[in-house]
Amino acid sequence: MKTEKTSQDKSNAGYNPVVPDFDQPHEITENTNIHSLLPKMNDIPDEFDNHCNKWHRVVTTWFFNGIIKDHLKVKSGIDKNKAFRHISYVINDWGLKHEHKLAGAAFLMSLWFDDVFLS
Repeated sequence: MKTEKTSQDKSNAGYNPVVPDFDQPHEITENTNIHSLLPKMNDIPDEFDNHCNKWHRVVTTWFFNGIIKDHLKVKSGIDKNKAFRHISYVINDWGLKHEHKLAGAAFLMSLWFDDVFLS
């Protein structure tokens, strides 16, 4: 049985939304709907919509300056190329709200990558 999280639950320490559709990066095709590539904004923990969050800073750097794929350390069991393409597709889309794009990409990076080395 799936339980719904409320906005009040979201502010509690240790909040970790269940996002089963994002345990792995998605395959990108010409018919991919950009909205299927991100969790809903209310399912993204608040910490990822914060400029002090490591992953938010990485996504901001990627958005404005680009990023080198070899600087990303992928988690075990994640296809690095699929993850990079998934997040790149999100970051480069102009139809999403900017805040949703950054927070969502940051959250996905935290799920799929262990670390990043920015120079």
